[in-house]
Amino acid sequence: MGYIRTNSSWALKNDLDDVVVKSVKSKPSSSIAVSSAKLNVPLEKPSEVDAKLDALTISVTLVSDLVFSVTAMEEKVDSLKDLLLASHFKIDDVKDITKETSVDVANIRLRIDNIVKEAIKIATNVQAGSKGIATSLTSRFEEMSTAIVNTLTYFMRPR
Repeated sequence: MGYIRTNSSWALKNDLDDVVVKSVKSKPSSSIAVSSAKLNVPLEKPSEVDAKLDALTISVTLVSDLVFSVTAMEEKVDSLKDLLLASHFKIDDVKDITKETSVDVANIRLRIDNIVKEAIKIATNVQAGSKGIATSLTSRFEEMSTAIVNTLTYFMRPR
């Protein structure tokens, strides 16, 4: 069993190699109807043969037009799929760049936070050092002023 194409029509092979011709006609719903008629039997009227041949020619023309239209639509769908796939890859690239950028921004924020913490530690140390220096200077000044006052008192006292 199987089908073969013969002179713009389809023929069905059977086990005995009898040929049954299927005519293809289109319906308004764009589906294809298949009707069969044995061509082994001779037709009596040539007008019937001409009418059937015209119908077959018209149906083959309609089918070829449909095939052409479907092929054109398939090409458009394929190009649309390619565009969608390309846009998907571009979106993935943007996501990757966004992730890299956000990682870089997070690293920069961590570095800035570390720098600020170090600056605060340095300022705290400087402030503590300056307080220590001020305390030391104050105590030294008091010692010196006491020594100067004592020295001046010793030399200035009346004798």
